[in-house]
Amino acid sequence: RFKYSNVVAVRFEQSANSIQVFPNPTNGNAQLRFATPLQAATIITVYDFTGRIVKKVNATVGSNITNLNLTGLSAGKYAIKIADNRQVITKSVIIAN
Repeated sequence: RFKYSNVVAVRFEQSANSIQVFPNPTNGNAQLRFATPLQAATIITVYDFTGRIVKKVNATVGSNITNLNLTGLSAGKYAIKIADNRQVITKSVIIAN
């Protein structure tokens, strides 16, 4: 016999649609804009197309904007991983030099 557990609602603080990378494409200075202020310690990691980490930033709890200084990186497309203790969201940014 099967026994079912209680249904539990899961609420995400942010979603992929609630985070914007601006401007995109960028000349090297970009911002991550969150629809709501960050509720937990958040680590932002930028990867190049080979999967190598090229930048890591700790975002400020309570803030809804994080600056990303990507100057010095080659032109191209990069993945941005935004991770806190509950979820991971991936965005992309294009650097045009």
